[in-house]
Amino acid sequence: MLILCRRTWLHSTFFNSYAAPIRYLRTRPSDATAASLTTPELLRKLKQSTHLASGPSNATRVQQLYLYRHLRFADRNALGRLALDEFLVIIQHSAAKRLPDTLNNAVADLLDFCSDASQSAVLHRILVSDATPYLRPPILLRILKGIQNSPDATEPLSVDDMRTLIRTFFGSDTSSADKELAQIITPLLLECLHGLPRPHGDFVFSYKPPLLIKSVFLYIEKLLRLDDQALVLKLFQFLVNTAIIPPEAVQTIPGFTDFGSIVRSSLARACTYWRWCTLAKRFLVPLIESHPTKEAKSLVVDSMYAMLPGAKKPDLVACLSLIKQLHEHGPVPHGLFRQFYDAAVEAKAGAEAQALYAFSRSDKVRESHEYPCPRGRPLPWLVIYLLRGHSLLAKELANEIVMGNIPIAVEHRSHLVSYLASSGHAILARTLWSRFAIGKDRNFFVGDSSLILRTLSLFQSLIHRAETLLARDPKNEVIRGQLEDKKEFAAFILDAYIQANEPLQEAPHSALSSLARCYFIAGRYMDGFETVKILLARKDLPDLYDVNIVLGAIAGHDPREAVKVLKRMKERGLQPDGVSYGTVIHRAIERGDHALVSELAEEVRNSPAGQLTHKGMVALIRGTLEDSVDNQLTQRAKLKSVWRMMSVLPTESLVGSTDMGKLVVRASVRAQDPVMAYRFWDLLLRHKTRWTDIEQIGLRKGIAMSLEKHREMGWAGERACRIMIGVLSRKE
Repeated sequence: MLILCRRTWLHSTFFNSYAAPIRYLRTRPSDATAASLTTPELLRKLKQSTHLASGPSNATRVQQLYLYRHLRFADRNALGRLALDEFLVIIQHSAAKRLPDTLNNAVADLLDFCSDASQSAVLHRILVSDATPYLRPPILLRILKGIQNSPDATEPLSVDDMRTLIRTFFGSDTSSADKELAQIITPLLLECLHGLPRPHGDFVFSYKPPLLIKSVFLYIEKLLRLDDQALVLKLFQFLVNTAIIPPEAVQTIPGFTDFGSIVRSSLARACTYWRWCTLAKRFLVPLIESHPTKEAKSLVVDSMYAMLPGAKKPDLVACLSLIKQLHEHGPVPHGLFRQFYDAAVEAKAGAEAQALYAFSRSDKVRESHEYPCPRGRPLPWLVIYLLRGHSLLAKELANEIVMGNIPIAVEHRSHLVSYLASSGHAILARTLWSRFAIGKDRNFFVGDSSLILRTLSLFQSLIHRAETLLARDPKNEVIRGQLEDKKEFAAFILDAYIQANEPLQEAPHSALSSLARCYFIAGRYMDGFETVKILLARKDLPDLYDVNIVLGAIAGHDPREAVKVLKRMKERGLQPDGVSYGTVIHRAIERGDHALVSELAEEVRNSPAGQLTHKGMVALIRGTLEDSVDNQLTQRAKLKSVWRMMSVLPTESLVGSTDMGKLVVRASVRAQDPVMAYRFWDLLLRHKTRWTDIEQIGLRKGIAMSLEKHREMGWAGERACRIMIGVLSRKE
């Protein structure tokens, strides 16, 4: 009753305003709405809407279709009083609004009630219009039969119209009209194919089949499902005779004795020949499912070996699907994995390479077979890609490099270790640094500026953390030993960098700038300033990077003095950048100078050139949350500020490591703000960690329990809490 009243209200509102949302056209009319106007009134309004002097507006089109549907529901016979052009307008607008039910009803009514509808020109007009993709097989059959039986001659369908027609046919659901439709469409298709260019003579090497041929292959696949061998054979023979299916594609395969398998295998080879990977998959999957034999697997493997060189992203998606399908029937050749990763590097298809690696490392796959990780150039490339968005997989792959002693090309070593260090993987970065820092290429590796800066920054951070813990528990010898070990390693890599770039007086400008920054990071300020003096003595002009290095040293001593330097920089025309502000903010947070942090944040917002870097933003977030506060309301307010700050950063810049995600989620749970915890989890952890990871299960459980408590106490909305708990509790 409630639904009936709602529909009646919508109907009356619509006729008062002559507008109705398009979604109401997707529901069946009711007796109440149909009876609200008489049949003559509905017919009169419908005719008026189809005879506008100017082009109809969107609201008028919706009104027209609404009127037509209600008139049809109230008295279908009354539609016989509509003219042919009025029906065609309704069909046109139904296609524009993508309403297949209304469109097919309108075509059926036109065929039933209009005497002129039997004219082939009218039917041909419908067939070549935008309505064709929405025609269902029974209606399409009536149109084609009408054209076929008409004494009037019609123009043959163009290549584009024929492609649309057969795509409509093979894209529709199975229908009782399919076989009869195929009997009519196939001769039309063959006639159209005869007019296409064919590969011959010198044209063979540059020939590229038109898009219609792809549709023909799919059309044949539907005919195979209909078991219409005669029509399949006609098309197949034509394609073979015109060399569109190359001669080498037509080969017998032991065990393939049925007609369908022979045709599918030939079409799959032809698709491979023309490098139609996605289309080839359509034929290979049924073959491997129906004939999981050695010969069928060889066909699939050979096809992928041929398709992977130079493959694009859609091709890689198709090959990934075939690899998964092939694995269900036995191990996939390792060479396919290597070739897939190589192709992914060339196509810059990181997501596809990640998907293959994740598949190969899933528990279900590992139970049956152990597949290799990437080798050569794809290995560091994939680790770096994963570090940007999927830290857990990146750690797993880096562990394989360490445990398997997998070789890495010299030119990729420093880049790989730098990314591991910047993502917080200290053990992996240290292990690989120690491995690569020996041999004839030692200096090339240890003398890399980016490597020393990122690695030293990581270990200085660990040293600072260990010193803080030791200050709380001075008798803890384990922490003391770890602290000494980290200090020794930090000093060792810095000495190695200096030795690789000696003599310093002749070292490049960038090497000296990085060394000065390393000294400041390590707290050796006098050594840092001495290095800067070497640059000045050589009369090298300092750039903004050099100024930021010195600024960082001053900020480490006194952030407010660094702010004065920022002001002097502006006065002299040197505009501070995001690094400048981020450096000072980071030090201000360490000192607990929140007033200065707020002042600088406001200055950053008002400065077009001073956008805060990711490092500065993360420092601000971490400093905010690590400030112990007893008042939960204050902590919640800070968490909301953190959420607002995170919202302005690109997503990829926030997920380089999951540590930040875990930090903010746990802080939110402690502050009794489970909704905010869910938001942080959804943004930073949901799609970037393994669902079955024990730590992640614990985090989700903690959020869900807190949400349930808030729901029971009425502190959060019932429906919203249930949705969030449902997402957190589902099984992957």
